[in-house]
Amino acid sequence: MWKMLCAVKKTGPGLARLPQLSCAAQQAHQRRTGFSSATEEQLKELIDENAPERTDPEWLNAQDYSAIPGPSKYKFFRGFLPGGEFYNINYIDMHKKLHGRYGDIFLLKGMFGRPDTLFTYNADDFEVVYRNEGIWPIRVALMSFDYYRKVKRVDFFKGRSGLVTEHGRSWGDMRNKVNPVMMKSASIRGDLPEIDKITLRFVERLETLRDPITGLLKNDFHIELKKWAFESVTYIALNKRLNMSSENANKEAAVLAQNLADCFNLSFLYDMRPSVWKYFETPGFKKLMRAYNSITEITYKYVLEAMHRFESEGKTEAKSVLEKLLLIDTHYAMLMSIDSLTSGMDTTASTFITTLYHIARNPEKQSALRRELMQIMPDPNTPLTVENTKNMPYLRACIKEAQRITPIAPG
Repeated sequence: MWKMLCAVKKTGPGLARLPQLSCAAQQAHQRRTGFSSATEEQLKELIDENAPERTDPEWLNAQDYSAIPGPSKYKFFRGFLPGGEFYNINYIDMHKKLHGRYGDIFLLKGMFGRPDTLFTYNADDFEVVYRNEGIWPIRVALMSFDYYRKVKRVDFFKGRSGLVTEHGRSWGDMRNKVNPVMMKSASIRGDLPEIDKITLRFVERLETLRDPITGLLKNDFHIELKKWAFESVTYIALNKRLNMSSENANKEAAVLAQNLADCFNLSFLYDMRPSVWKYFETPGFKKLMRAYNSITEITYKYVLEAMHRFESEGKTEAKSVLEKLLLIDTHYAMLMSIDSLTSGMDTTASTFITTLYHIARNPEKQSALRRELMQIMPDPNTPLTVENTKNMPYLRACIKEAQRITPIAPG
C-alpha cells in the first residue's frame, strides 16, 4: 500500500477510516516529490489533520509515494509528439504500453493543471479503494466537460456539472435525490412497448441496408446502432420520438449525434493526453467547447418542449423519467435529462456492440442464448413485455459478462 494514497476523511456523522499521514508528513512528502498544484489542492480535500497517525506494520513497511514507478513528465509528454511512442495510438494501447513497462501500479505525474493520476491493475487495490472511498468519493474525470459547465456556461448550469464529473458532497446530494428514479427499473417499464417498436423499426431498417448479393450492411453498423440508442434514450428521458432510423430523421438530432461523436473523439485529446488548454485554448479545444455548447442548446430545447407538453396535458401522475425528476428538483431534472441524452447514446451503443461481438466469438454461448430466447419468444414478432423480459437469465448473464470483459469506460 502506498502511503500518500490514504487519508481519513469525515463523511457526515461518521468517519471513513482510511490510513492517513500527519500534516507534517504530508508537507515533507510534498517537498520531496514535487506534487503538482492540482494534486496539492486535491490532498486538502482528503486529509483530516485530527485523525490519529497509523503505526501498524503494514503502514510502517509501506514504500514511499516517490517510489511508485512511472514516466517522468517530460518523457510522458514527449511520447505524444510525432515520433513518440504514444503518437496516434488510442487510450487502451497507451495503457498496455505503460502496464507492460511499469507493472501493476504506476503513476502519471500531473502537468498543465492536472493532478497526479495513479493506475493499479491489482484487484486487491480495487477492494481497498472501494471500501474506503467514503460516501463522497473524489473522482477527477473529463475536466474539459467540468470546465465548460462551471466556467464557460456557469450562467446555465449554476456551478453544477452533473453526476458525470461532480464529486464530493455535491455529487452525494444529487445522487441521493435522483437515485429513487434513475436506479429503479420500474421507472421505465411503462416505456417498454414503445422501445420495442423503436427496436423493430431498427431491425427493419437494417434489412433495407443489406447488400442483396453479400448480405452485408452497406452502412456503418456502429453509426446505425447509435441512432437506435439515441432514439431509445430520448424516448425514455423525454417521451419523445425523433425518428432517427427513418430517412426523414430529425435534422437537429443528426447534428446532436455528430456533436456527441466529436466530443468523445476530442475529449481523449484534451482530457486523457497532456494538453495546455487550461492556459491557452487551442483551435481543437475551441471546437470541443462549441460541440458541448451545441449539445446543451439542442438538448435543452428538447427538455423544455417536454416540460411544456407535460404541463399542457395536465397529467395527474408522473410517468416519464423527466416528469418524475421534475417533482424532485427542476434543475436536477434538467441536468439529468441532458446528461441522459449526451452520455446514453454512445454508452448504450457500445454496450450493445461489444455484447454482440463476444456472443459471436463464442458460438456455443450464442446457441445457448438462442435456445432461451426461442422458448420465450418463438415468433420474432413477439412483443417485449414486462412479463417475458423477467425470465431471461442467460441474456442478463451475457450482458454482464460482456461488460466485465469490455467495460464501456476505464476505471
